[in-house]
Amino acid sequence: MAKIKNSLPIEKRILPRYAIYYSILSTAVTIAYALIVYSAVLLFENLLHVDNPVIMGLFAFAAAILFFPIHKSLSFFLLRVFHKSYDTYQVHLKSLAVELTEQLSINQIIQKLRHHIDEVFHPELLYFFLMGQEDKCYKAVSSKPGTEITEVVFPGDSSLAKTIIEKDYLQIDLSNIPSTMVTDQTRIQLANCNIFLSLPRQDGMGINGWVALRKDLDPAPFTETQQLFLQTMTNQTAVAIERNIAVNNLEHLTQEIEILKRISEGVTTTLHLDDILELLYHQTTKIIPADDFLIQLFDEKEESLLNLFVIEDNQRINSKENLLMQTKESPSMHIISTGNTIQSKTFSTDFGISNAGALFEWMGTPLKSSDDIIGVISLGFRTPDKQYTLTQQQLFESIAGLAASAILKTRLITEINKRALQFSTLNEISQQLNSTFNLDIL
Repeated sequence: MAKIKNSLPIEKRILPRYAIYYSILSTAVTIAYALIVYSAVLLFENLLHVDNPVIMGLFAFAAAILFFPIHKSLSFFLLRVFHKSYDTYQVHLKSLAVELTEQLSINQIIQKLRHHIDEVFHPELLYFFLMGQEDKCYKAVSSKPGTEITEVVFPGDSSLAKTIIEKDYLQIDLSNIPSTMVTDQTRIQLANCNIFLSLPRQDGMGINGWVALRKDLDPAPFTETQQLFLQTMTNQTAVAIERNIAVNNLEHLTQEIEILKRISEGVTTTLHLDDILELLYHQTTKIIPADDFLIQLFDEKEESLLNLFVIEDNQRINSKENLLMQTKESPSMHIISTGNTIQSKTFSTDFGISNAGALFEWMGTPLKSSDDIIGVISLGFRTPDKQYTLTQQQLFESIAGLAASAILKTRLITEINKRALQFSTLNEISQQLNSTFNLDIL
């Protein structure tokens, strides 16, 4: 499972490596310096045949002083190189950490990460793949206006995704893609990236996506320190992305609950049917946008549907209300017969309805009351680039349940009022009959 393997600060993970590397190279420089001085002394002794230890000692001291600037220069060069690399990584990591504490959208979070990767590594290509909340596929998201973005989509169960979950950091030779990823070979080649870093979930149960970049690795691949630096940045970003997703989900859930509450309260306190229908339309389209909105009641005797409330292109069409629709092959009648929700991305084409206007995305669900289906509620878009998600479908079905209850309530109230009027009329007639014997009045 992909997870943040080490939560230690970067300085506690990278600094020991730098210290080890620096110590080894510094020791090597010192040994080389000592060998040069020793070689110079031996050469002096062999050439001049000097046996006097005092003279040899003085020459050794002079040779040490002579070659010391070279030793000092090499040592300073090593210190400068290692310290500069370490400082560069530190600056970028601390800067990214501060930036990610702000309230950012996912695109802004990705943009911050892109900036730091570009600054340090200058990759030829850089993409960010995130899992869609509805279709569970990994798609590239835009990290900066005007930047190139790939249209390649990886399924949630793709071999590349599984490999990234296991390894966190993955380096691929595009000319020799491993056989374990043969099913994604075409997608990987189209993306044209050879390095992949996971954006792990905090619960350790998979990943939210990954960073893909194209980098010329000749003559050598990324060092262990460079890999660690990249992974630390992506881990920081993964935390921010997951926090953003959690906040968005919570806000959306709160909004859904509030809408359902308003609808529930509205249908409970409102007695007039038309007011209830208007309430359903306005509250529903706040969280499930639509251009068209239709509520139809099923007439069992006529085996047809009565248009109860009609919205087309965001306008209420009163002329089409209270009309019976005799089309037995309509999608609404199919919903009545099956009791299931139906979605269509090309409504007019799928159902051959010429008078459906320019409807593309469409969704309809039954109005259920106990075991009975009393009608259908549906909505749709007139633009082809919109689509309804599974979450919206589930919410729409909940709203349909409230709508069915509200319609039945108003039906019951109407029937009760009608009966009450009948009984009131009969009672009035009965009283008049008992109170007069005048034939003309009777």
